[in-house]
Amino acid sequence: MPACSRNHSDSLVYYNLLISLHKIRSTVVEVLYDRNLGPPKSFSMQDAVVARLRLICDLEKWLRTCPQAFSVLSGPELDSWSPASYDANRFRVLLSIQYYSTALLINSPVLTGLLAERHPGQGAFHPLMDEVTLAIKQHFAAARKLDRVIHYVAEYDLSFIDHNATWWFCNYNMFTVNLHLFGILLACYRDDSMPLQQVIDSSEVRNALELGLRTLEMVERSSLMSRKGRHCLRRFLQVFDTLGTPSPREFEFSASTTSGLDLHNLASIVPCTHTTLPASADTAIMGPISSVPLDGFYSQLITESADNFLFQSSQLSFLDTDISIANFTS
Repeated sequence: MPACSRNHSDSLVYYNLLISLHKIRSTVVEVLYDRNLGPPKSFSMQDAVVARLRLICDLEKWLRTCPQAFSVLSGPELDSWSPASYDANRFRVLLSIQYYSTALLINSPVLTGLLAERHPGQGAFHPLMDEVTLAIKQHFAAARKLDRVIHYVAEYDLSFIDHNATWWFCNYNMFTVNLHLFGILLACYRDDSMPLQQVIDSSEVRNALELGLRTLEMVERSSLMSRKGRHCLRRFLQVFDTLGTPSPREFEFSASTTSGLDLHNLASIVPCTHTTLPASADTAIMGPISSVPLDGFYSQLITESADNFLFQSSQLSFLDTDISIANFTS
């Protein structure tokens, strides 16, 4: 029987690990996303937490089967690698990207459920707060590590992505990472998320999102979807940073604060087509000290800007085409 070269042997190990990881991804898509055949499943928080626990155990079991030569990277160690190290460890890099991407798929429904809860500190949700907090903490860690791995690869040499046929996957995942980081940032600023604030520093999430947007800019190339999405997220952050106060869900307006903040001008930060200010905002601007809940107003800005982005892109039919054909500047 002919002997196999080391490269051939490594390739076999890599593809075996990749296939087994894809089996887990397939289960995740089936259980959590209805096989991608319909709209996302609507989970109760209890169901989302239980499903996540089982799937994350499967993922960690896969991680323990990885030989040392194929162990998953955390990101920072790539910064000290030489070009020869990248080539020698390319299977580790590719598996790391796949691993963290799978972790995001598993944790995402918990983050979605947390953001959808209007009163997460009440009712049946409350006993699960520890599990939810742990899930979001691990979700944040996976998103940040995935960003760092792709960032260092792109910084080292973008041709690495081309030679390993992984540009589309890196581009799509960096777009996803930034959306999830923004969702985690919103979750951290809810006034009922004290347990989450104790384990996740919102300033770290904000910094991670800034780094993620830079990485997306590095890998997006001709993807108009990523370019427009990145600009859209930056506009969201402008609004978010403007509304940042000690009490995120309630903004105190007075004669002193309104001189520096005009909600009518604030709407122009996000390119909405039909932004309508709540009547209470007009009253707050014109009247004496009052308390105005901005949940609905902020949600409206986010929703209309996102709808505007998706509507324009779908109308032009080039969500993910070459931007060189479009009159679009960064």
